[in-house]
Amino acid sequence: MLRELFLAVAVVAAAAFNAPLTRVPSSPLARCAASSPLRAPLAVMEEDAAAAEAPAAPEAAAEAPARKPRAKKQPLDQLEVGSTVEGTVRSVQQYGAFVDIGFASDGLLHVSEMADTFVKDANDMFAVGDAVTVRVKSVDLAKGQVALSNKDPNAPPPPPRRQKREAADLSEFASADEKEFRTGTVRSIQSFGAFVNLKDGVDGLLHISEIKEGGVESVAAELSEGQEVQVRVVSFDDKRRIGLSMKPYVELTAEEKAEKAAGRRPRRPRGGGYDDDAAFKMEAADLEKLTLDFETDPGTPFSAAFDRADAVREAKSKKEKYAPVLL
Repeated sequence: MLRELFLAVAVVAAAAFNAPLTRVPSSPLARCAASSPLRAPLAVMEEDAAAAEAPAAPEAAAEAPARKPRAKKQPLDQLEVGSTVEGTVRSVQQYGAFVDIGFASDGLLHVSEMADTFVKDANDMFAVGDAVTVRVKSVDLAKGQVALSNKDPNAPPPPPRRQKREAADLSEFASADEKEFRTGTVRSIQSFGAFVNLKDGVDGLLHISEIKEGGVESVAAELSEGQEVQVRVVSFDDKRRIGLSMKPYVELTAEEKAEKAAGRRPRRPRGGGYDDDAAFKMEAADLEKLTLDFETDPGTPFSAAFDRADAVREAKSKKEKYAPVLL
């Protein structure tokens, strides 16, 4: 009984470590395990493992399909600029598509070269795997780069861009005499004033405060587009902006000249242009009649309020309580 137990332990141990029983040291116990009926399943397992580890037969290897050899790429120095080549799109980015044209480097078909019309995104034109016929635009052998184009070489060129208009000569306005009136045409009306065209390409701003003496309620009530007006140039700054006025010329005071030199608009009196207010001033006797003497007239509400305030202030300083009083 004990012998059979040892035999079973040996068989289980050999199976756990996936080791054949022939590696068990030669001993009576090993010989018994080798001749045991439990040896048969283990032998079958060993044969299956050996068969799995054995190399495949040559016939099985011959049945696997052979990989197609990669086509040999041609060098870039054999690629002619202007020639037409066929290729396959390998990848697409927003800015363009990379095309395999059979040469050492893939060509870039930029989004600006995909069509004669504007293309925003290359993904809208091509997808991976598309077959294309393109024209070689340029080849950079040093960098290994190829530029492609899909545009029609016979298409008419795009219209030239409009040239930027040269800045008008404003020297005559920079040194204009403020007393001199000149003719202008109202080009547009805004809430703050009107833009007056003085000559081709030159406009000046006629501010609402410079339309009429005494001011106006609105610009539209005084002016209209297309109307000819007589204006004076009253300012010209470093930003080439021209200030205009329809008012008659008035000699500036020393203070107004200083404000204008400092870049501020001279302040003019409002209310019809009256500078002397002597007629509206009151005499000292008249002002005395309008003055209330709170100290000599204790019966006035103002005097009572001031007395009450003094009483409250004194109570607080002494930390005393005070009763509310209705004045």
